[in-house]
Amino acid sequence: MKRPDAINHYVTLAEGDLSLARHLAAHPEFDERFLGFHLQQAAEKGIKARMLARDISPPRTHSLPALLSTLERIDEAAAAFWDLVDLTPYAVQFRYEVPEPSGPMHHRLLSSLVEELIAKARQAASDSA
Repeated sequence: MKRPDAINHYVTLAEGDLSLARHLAAHPEFDERFLGFHLQQAAEKGIKARMLARDISPPRTHSLPALLSTLERIDEAAAAFWDLVDLTPYAVQFRYEVPEPSGPMHHRLLSSLVEELIAKARQAASDSA
């Protein structure tokens, strides 16, 4: 049974994280790790909303590869979001450890993908209502 309230809850949280990420991107004095964290959180919540819309209970994980693998089995549109896996380390690792990311974050591309993912999740919530 689809849960529109839960889907909408995840979408609202994802939109909030994306909004914070956009704010941080506009202020380069902020550490990129915080931008990455909020983009990762927005992506995670967007994926989980899509899972709920497909009658899948999202697992308790921050791993975007694991979430996308699960979603992709029943939602071929999930394949378009694999670039988001670059955000996975920002879920926990870069918030608590000193090491820097292996390369520059392409936050504009990742923000666009997260925005598209959230739009699809929002549409799924509307469709299941």
